[in-house]
Amino acid sequence: RKWLQALDQVDFNYQAIQTPKQYDFYKTEVAAVHQKLVVIISDAMRYEVGAELLSKMHADTKNTSGMRHLLASIPSKTNVGMAQLLPGDKTFNNGDILSDGIATASTNRTKILKAYKPNAEAVQFESVAKAKQSENRELFKKDLVYVYHDVIDAIGDTRKSERKTFDAVRDAILELEKFIKLLHGSYNVANVLITSDHGFLYNDEKLEDKELEKIPNETVISHNRFYITNTQEENELGYTIPLENTTDFNEEAYVHIPFSINRYRKGGVGHQFVHGGASLQELVTPLIISTRKRVEVARKVNPSLLNKGKLR
Repeated sequence: RKWLQALDQVDFNYQAIQTPKQYDFYKTEVAAVHQKLVVIISDAMRYEVGAELLSKMHADTKNTSGMRHLLASIPSKTNVGMAQLLPGDKTFNNGDILSDGIATASTNRTKILKAYKPNAEAVQFESVAKAKQSENRELFKKDLVYVYHDVIDAIGDTRKSERKTFDAVRDAILELEKFIKLLHGSYNVANVLITSDHGFLYNDEKLEDKELEKIPNETVISHNRFYITNTQEENELGYTIPLENTTDFNEEAYVHIPFSINRYRKGGVGHQFVHGGASLQELVTPLIISTRKRVEVARKVNPSLLNKGKLR
């Protein structure tokens, strides 16, 4: 509640908060890099998961890594976060988000990146994991590769499997630790960034229907932690936020979120694992910067005189 109250004091206006924003990621972290770079985006990897991954990475003595943070947009939803991490001028388009007029769905992300770095590509982690080593060597010769990793959200954001969220977190950490080692060691990638589109909340106990709040009938988009309207409406049980305040979208739309960690009543979805709202755990995402140390080998040498005649 204190976190939400602090955001409310500045009307949820990210411009008034002096902290790195997710929507500036490409401009501040990617565009200025003139070396080969791999960006890993792990869906729903919240800050604490990033911290645990970092501790595993530090076990590799050749690895040099550190962690900062990014403030994700509201709603903390996958398609919003993924779009904010891409370059280009964004439009919300009632949820069908565009970047420079191109849909930001997974099939178009390579095209969006190539407009800014011609030798770039966006791939799914699964395709990299299944590819031959020779294929991956060619892939990671590119100047920029975005790798989309989906383990935590794939399990947690499904009603039948949300109770396995912590198992998914452990699996994600192990996969990423191994993959980052491969990038540095086998594919000669010196610079790797690891971040996330959003975090998550998890309740170990199942919530009863009476504990859930009602969603109004007239909404553009709705889920269990937010709903969006085209007009500003009073929200007695939460906060109403102009969409442009926390994103780089300019359309007139309003995001409604509940107080604290409350959920909205939404059919067909789980309510133990959730995201979309503005809690600390949903919005503060990790940014891990991983590099490979260069090992300098120094030894004594004996000079040999190649020209025994007159030296000039």
